[in-house]
Amino acid sequence: MKLYLHAGPGLSAAMERQWFGTTLPVHWWDQPVAAAADAQPYRSLLDAARAELVRLADTAGRPVDVIAHSFGSLLAFDLLQQTGERIGALTLLAPATDPYRQLVMLGTRLAAAADASPGLRASSAEAGRCRSRAHLQGLVTAILATADPLRPYWSPQATAARARHAALAARYFTFDPDTYLRVVWDRIGQPSRPPFDRPHAGGPLRCLFGRWDPLLDAGERALWGRWLPHAEHRLVEAGHFLQFELQPRDWL
Repeated sequence: MKLYLHAGPGLSAAMERQWFGTTLPVHWWDQPVAAAADAQPYRSLLDAARAELVRLADTAGRPVDVIAHSFGSLLAFDLLQQTGERIGALTLLAPATDPYRQLVMLGTRLAAAADASPGLRASSAEAGRCRSRAHLQGLVTAILATADPLRPYWSPQATAARARHAALAARYFTFDPDTYLRVVWDRIGQPSRPPFDRPHAGGPLRCLFGRWDPLLDAGERALWGRWLPHAEHRLVEAGHFLQFELQPRDWL
């Protein structure tokens, strides 16, 4: 059974569970919400992910393959550094290095639309000029007030997948803005991690990037190349939701 670390923070794996059901050998683990009194919410989330990884590895009696999407890739990278002996193969889908920067990229993309609200345009510009928790919160609020804020996440050929996702999201999509803000701000305030610059004994390392991903640029790909120099780095025909656009055989 493979461990899946979903995007977020503040999201869940509910969309993946509804999309794939029980057809794949994947444990769709839900990341816990951040406690209001927790002074280190990212560390707590990482501890919870480590405990789940260890539980699965102990049950299986061997290292566990890990698949991580977007923000989940930061958790996976930290687990590889700290608990790498418990990880088998590692696949990162649309991996993210800086959630703040990438939210600004999304906001800027949405703000460029002809029907974008003045509030969204202002929030995107302010967050881009000055990195602060208040600007992050303002941008999250503005994006959530936008109709179909996930529309840039899809490739041009993903019409059917986008429609299916929208139908499922109307019933199953959940987002906790407070967890998002607390965990993101805690994570980006931490020191930079050193590269994982050695071969991984547990299995192959892969980073898959969507050609149409609005959160991807050359700098992002280059940074993952430095963080994981022994990994396979591949550009695929998809947007940000690789798991929904590609066939499972392409990322399992």
